[in-house]
Amino acid sequence: MTLGDVPPVIVDKEQVMAALLELIDNAIHATDEKKGHIAVHAAYDPYSRKVVVTVSDNGCGMDENTMKRAFDPFFSSRPAGRRRGMGLAKALRWIEASGGSIKLESRPGQGTRSLVLLPAAPPPAQQQAKPVRTRRAAQ
Repeated sequence: MTLGDVPPVIVDKEQVMAALLELIDNAIHATDEKKGHIAVHAAYDPYSRKVVVTVSDNGCGMDENTMKRAFDPFFSSRPAGRRRGMGLAKALRWIEASGGSIKLESRPGQGTRSLVLLPAAPPPAQQQAKPVRTRRAAQ
């Protein structure tokens, strides 16, 4: 995990944590148990005033059709089972509720990168310097 110099974010902590855990869980399921690599990075983009958190893996990746439906509730490329297809849909809803967004980049056989953009807190107001009072000498 790499954490750059990032400002605080204005988000619902529990929802964002849950969303990031869903992204990491997807990365774990997409990667090989022995050769898999998952990386989490955070950085600040001063142009958009967003904190960007990326979750990258070298797993199986997604084809174009899967990418188009990745955030659809109940859609999953994994075998049917309990709670399948809800992870990314929930993660997107939680991130958007905090004013953020999620973008996916993926290629079959090359892995996936999830980019989470979160609103950065405004910089603390710079304290205004108190004027220095001087006494003028009596003339």
